[in-house]
Amino acid sequence: MKRTSFAVLLLSVIVMLIGCAKNAALNDGEKASSDGTQKLTSVTPPQTGELSYKKSGDKYGFVDNTGKFVIAPQFKNTNTDGFSEGLAAVESSGDKWGYIDNTGKFVIEPQFEGAGPFSGGTAVVQVGNKYGFVDKTGKFAIEPQFRYAHQFSEGLAAVRDFHTNKDGYIDGTGKFVIKPQFENAEEFSEGLAAVTIKEEGKYGFIDKTGKFVIKPQFKDYGFFSEGLAAVRGFGFEDEGYIDRTGKFVIRAHFSTAGRFKDGQAEVHPYPGKEETIDKTGKVISSGYAKWYTESDRARQNEFVKELICPNGTEADGVTCKDKPVDVRIVQPQVHHLCHDANGHPFDCETGNPLL
Repeated sequence: MKRTSFAVLLLSVIVMLIGCAKNAALNDGEKASSDGTQKLTSVTPPQTGELSYKKSGDKYGFVDNTGKFVIAPQFKNTNTDGFSEGLAAVESSGDKWGYIDNTGKFVIEPQFEGAGPFSGGTAVVQVGNKYGFVDKTGKFAIEPQFRYAHQFSEGLAAVRDFHTNKDGYIDGTGKFVIKPQFENAEEFSEGLAAVTIKEEGKYGFIDKTGKFVIKPQFKDYGFFSEGLAAVRGFGFEDEGYIDRTGKFVIRAHFSTAGRFKDGQAEVHPYPGKEETIDKTGKVISSGYAKWYTESDRARQNEFVKELICPNGTEADGVTCKDKPVDVRIVQPQVHHLCHDANGHPFDCETGNPLL
């Protein structure tokens, strides 16, 4: 899921390198910087068959699917999207961003403060403190005029208006089709986009007319895929999946939850534990992340033994022994959370609902 708003480019790359998150020359879901501008993000899944970035020393290059360098390490920086639609945004030694083809040749010379991935033939670029869109020749399709911008998705792009400091959606001509009115607006996926309307940060989902289909109620959001989106509610820290009506169809009991593809999604019940589930929430496969050591596992088992389920029995590791409710894995002495079938949190020990 993603997950949240925008930081500066350097932070995006650091996050990328440690394997964390959420999408551009600039990265997924990070809040606006102190000057009110924002870096870009892509929520489009990486394209298969494209070259992948790889760092060697202090330079970036690109490798094929065997890990062999096709474009030698020579660039100061790149972004998490790598190649998209045949081009990749890279930072030159002169601190400017441009675009290369799959031979490593610049087809759009370094000239931007930031550059995002191509989507639908255009890419978001930063010129000074304003954002606009270029085509694959480097010509501006939409002149820099926004405080920040997302790439186009399903024909619309979320941008922040410089005058109102609010987010809205533009079409391919740069005209607002959903007026600036949101505190934060994300990309469309399957006809719906996550937005907030107040500073408290509750996310809901709108359609392409700007009408709320799912009212603002979530602390964190994911993008719809195959009819489902991962969300995190207020009052508990787990993620679950909702349908297009906003109803939980897979209850909230994951530390993180990814997008569905071909009927399956990768989830983490707790840090270090990896599972693949189907659209009913059934576990298809499970295992541990490579970094999750035996000592981590032993310590996690100690945590599990401290959990008490509503019926008074001890937890057997994931669910109560004689009642199939989900148990959040927590350290001893920390509040014990469970969730009902609708994703609502309650105290595992007392059974009392948590608002």
